[in-house]
Amino acid sequence: MKKRNNAAICLIFGVIIGLMLAIPSGSAASTMKQLNAMYRDIKVIVNGIQIDPRDVIGDPVEPFIVDGTVYVPVRAISEALGMEVEWIGEESTVNITNPNNIWANIKPEAAETPPEPSNHVTVSNVEELAAAIADDTYITLKEGVYDVAELGEYTLFISGVTGLTLEADGEVEIVTPNRYSEVIQIADCNGITLKGIKAGHSVTGEYECDSGVVYLDRSCNIVIEDCYLYGCGSVGITMYNCAAVDVRDTIITDCSLYGVYMWNCSGIEFTDCKLIDNRAYANVISGFNVSAVFTGCEISGNRNLLWGAVDVGDDVLFDSCVFTDNAIDEDSGYYAHVISGAGISMKNCVIEEEGFNLGHWSGVTDLGGNELR
Repeated sequence: MKKRNNAAICLIFGVIIGLMLAIPSGSAASTMKQLNAMYRDIKVIVNGIQIDPRDVIGDPVEPFIVDGTVYVPVRAISEALGMEVEWIGEESTVNITNPNNIWANIKPEAAETPPEPSNHVTVSNVEELAAAIADDTYITLKEGVYDVAELGEYTLFISGVTGLTLEADGEVEIVTPNRYSEVIQIADCNGITLKGIKAGHSVTGEYECDSGVVYLDRSCNIVIEDCYLYGCGSVGITMYNCAAVDVRDTIITDCSLYGVYMWNCSGIEFTDCKLIDNRAYANVISGFNVSAVFTGCEISGNRNLLWGAVDVGDDVLFDSCVFTDNAIDEDSGYYAHVISGAGISMKNCVIEEEGFNLGHWSGVTDLGGNELR
């Protein structure tokens, strides 16, 4: 799988940043501590490129280790990711912003849903579709196959757009022939709707793709309705740093890694969706630091699972969902429950344990009405 900017951003926050800015003395009350630092010629790589960390005046700054924690220069890492860093001495505060990111100004949870688009455009090919993508626009796609390779690209990329709807008029299919590219990528957007769209990779074969179908990044107020997302994309829907995503009456099938993967997301809803017949190498549904509700969904016919049908944490509710005819890979040597993960709650669900060697669930809160088969 490709490494993404999110992984590099996590380096800033997840490795515990050392305050290695040029900080003027006397700006606030200070406490002096003596530290034993270990220098091991630590390399810093951002998006596959090794950087040369330097301070605000351009002098080299070497990362170090104290008591098992790696400290890296916040300014050098942030600027390598296109962010701006400010040291506010009187407040003893490091302020990191991204001027090219809508989240520099708003948080996903606070972003208001934009009004219905007022501009209406009808398109009949992928060139017209790409040209029509803009704020406050409702695009009707006439029946046909929209191959993004005809744009000289391999992904239909929607970035920094507010208030956009793509709705199919008849059978509309958006495809890419590139096994290493997402089909539709939405980044830094607010208020995007996909309705009646079929999307997938035109590459065929088992485990052929290294990218997913719909990829959402730092976006909110997203609606995916009555869509059909198929393999051999590795992930049907991927979400990073998203909020208020509503997926309805959508089929996700034939994916080869996950059906749905969520990371650092809140307000996620799947309603009356089907995650069926995936050849998932890991899980059908997986996520971390997630708040989500799955209502009336079917998770069935999925094979080659390593760690169960569902493995998520934090705050996830399954209400009136069905888990049947799923199975782990018999040759993998792994042991798995159908569903596992702290923070999962279930009510009025049907869960079939056949195909798994550790039973129905682990770490799940039973809210009642569940049928265990």
